Amino acid sequence: MFRKIHFQRFHVVFAALIVLTIAVTANSQGTAFSYQGKLTDGGNPANGSYDLQFVLFDSLSGGAQIGATLTRSAVAVGNGIFRVQLDYGAGAFSGSERFLEISVRPADVGNYITLSPRQQISSTPYAVRSLNAGTADGLSVACINCVTSSQIQNVQGSQISGAIPVASVPTGSTNYIQNTTTQQAGSNFNVSGNGVVGGSLGIGTTAPTARLTVVGGGFTKNLFVTDNNTTATSFDLGNTSTGGRTWRMQSVGGGVFGRVGNFEVWEAGNSVNGLTIQPNGTVLMGSNLKAGGILVADDYGYDNPGKNDLIVKGNVGIGVTNPSSKLVVFGSTDPLVTSDVVDAFGFNNNVGIHGRTGTAFGILGSVSDSGYAGYFMGRVNVTGTLSKGAGSFKIDHPLDPANKYLYHSFVESPDMMNIYNGNITTDENGDATIKLPEYFEALNQDFRYQLTAIGQFAQAIVASEIKDNQFSIKTDKPRVKVSWQVTGIRHDAFANANRIQVEEVKPAKERGFYLHPELFGQPEEKRVEWALTPETMRRIKEQRAQVTSSNSAP
Repeated sequence: MFRKIHFQRFHVVFAALIVLTIAVTANSQGTAFSYQGKLTDGGNPANGSYDLQFVLFDSLSGGAQIGATLTRSAVAVGNGIFRVQLDYGAGAFSGSERFLEISVRPADVGNYITLSPRQQISSTPYAVRSLNAGTADGLSVACINCVTSSQIQNVQGSQISGAIPVASVPTGSTNYIQNTTTQQAGSNFNVSGNGVVGGSLGIGTTAPTARLTVVGGGFTKNLFVTDNNTTATSFDLGNTSTGGRTWRMQSVGGGVFGRVGNFEVWEAGNSVNGLTIQPNGTVLMGSNLKAGGILVADDYGYDNPGKNDLIVKGNVGIGVTNPSSKLVVFGSTDPLVTSDVVDAFGFNNNVGIHGRTGTAFGILGSVSDSGYAGYFMGRVNVTGTLSKGAGSFKIDHPLDPANKYLYHSFVESPDMMNIYNGNITTDENGDATIKLPEYFEALNQDFRYQLTAIGQFAQAIVASEIKDNQFSIKTDKPRVKVSWQVTGIRHDAFANANRIQVEEVKPAKERGFYLHPELFGQPEEKRVEWALTPETMRRIKEQRAQVTSSNSAP
């Protein structure tokens, strides 16, 4: 019986029978099968050479593809009949329904045309499942006493898989261990020989996460290695690759003089301990580190550090292997790493960073590119002399604060004063108009003027004051060159919020203290910093005295 399927210009009539490839013997049976159909082109039986593609699915439409797409090129079609060999392997036919989708085109011409509907595969190809007969699917767990020992002639150990149901295990089943992650109650075992575990071993857990995972509970000992001897109980942790080491951890016994009860870690075969923890809590690392305080040195010249103190005799390097100063810190050279090199926080009356020197620099900042040698966010106070090559204010532009900055050089005065000047020549009537920057009135108020005639004696006056960012002058003679200067007091948002107070009464806490007490015949303790941070200043004075004493020692 044939069924016609129309798709554009092609028509295919498929044979209802799919022919399996039959081998000579059962042992050589394959999984390939023959598929035969009839192809019509324009209503007439097709003749010639055609390319065919075959895709196996698990449903009539949609669904999942099973196996690979099989392409058969240049298939000879005579009087509409074609025959191909297909092989999806035994795994493709598990017992569920299967449907074959076919696409066709003239040999090597154009795109494939997919024909529909898909063709359901009849039960005949499922004969390939007989290939599994040599390795039977296994008995059901419900099979209890359904097979007797007399029926079993020979079973190879490699063919046994799965778990024997507990109900099928003979009397004394607690002596049998199942190969399963499900815990089997009451099954103790005692192995007199050697044991080997190919995978991971879990003690107290059915889901080990390492080669050996031990899970205890509360204060239960998870792992206990012990021995009753006078030397030590130890175990080794080693790496056998090139350059690897074997490290030994041991609890020292009572027969080792001077080391009784110590916990020690050292390289196996090397008599020098890497780490020792004594029964009294003292920690030794080689010969260079002891705890209480901690001393890092090759001798005890700095002996007995204070509790919780860290004493380092040499230089300290962070991010560098050869520090050239007492402390050298290198940040990451990776451009993707954005963490700061050093963070220092001072809370309450504590100073965040204190740098002090004699004739050099307490703090030196330098820059090799376009960054800042120093960058301060907040108030900056200088009690000594400030020397600068140049200086300016930098503010958000009054006319476009979101997109521009405005800079002006410093002018020293009691007011927050800006100065503008220039030269101009009056016309034949002695008139001239001076145009100022468009931000002038937005930035300044309280204008003052100065006019000076250049090259001749003449009088010059301000004819009209500043309005709309300009003012005009007049001279008593025509064509006089005039040098002009205008000053203004800032009244932008930042200046109004941070107006300079010329005279100020010292806060109560700072009264009786000085910025420079030595100029008034007062002792060092009268510096204003002693009023603000007395503990910090006391520590600095003590440290300075220690350095002086150390330098004067013979």
